[in-house]
Amino acid sequence: MVYPLKDTPARLTKLNFWNEEIQMSEYRIEKDSLGEVQVPANALFAAQTQRAVNNFPISGLAFPRSFLKALGLVKAACAQANQDLGLMEADMSAAIQ
Repeated sequence: MVYPLKDTPARLTKLNFWNEEIQMSEYRIEKDSLGEVQVPANALFAAQTQRAVNNFPISGLAFPRSFLKALGLVKAACAQANQDLGLMEADMSAAIQ
């Protein structure tokens, strides 16, 4: 069974996860334990994320840049700490940082 993207296939375009307009024909079929679902062709996610996008509309609000920067600093510090403890290879730590 193929589940249509939210709204109707009668629409010529659809907003994808990033609110970019795409053509309805630009999709691929992904499968999971619930069956098949249409996912935008350029999406980097699979069926379960598409189901979440379809079922839980988001507000379009974004996190402030200061929050994203702080989150990045925390992740970089964690990568460095894990490297220092010998729990992470240096190349992986550098990639995260």
